Amino acid sequence: AEIFRDKELKRCAVCGRVFVPKSNRAKYCPDCAARVHRRQKTESERKRRSTVDS
Repeated sequence: AEIFRDKELKRCAVCGRVFVPKSNRAKYCPDCAARVHRRQKTESERKRRSTVDS
């Protein structure tokens, strides 16, 4: 069951806090993830809006 529990810990790329990832791709702790993903989405939308000419 939880044999490799200690190897599942990751360090957040923003704040450096140790957290247990929900997936293999997790890069941020839950607190930072919401902020980082919101910022990334905002930048993506801003870029998309600037390239589309109506």
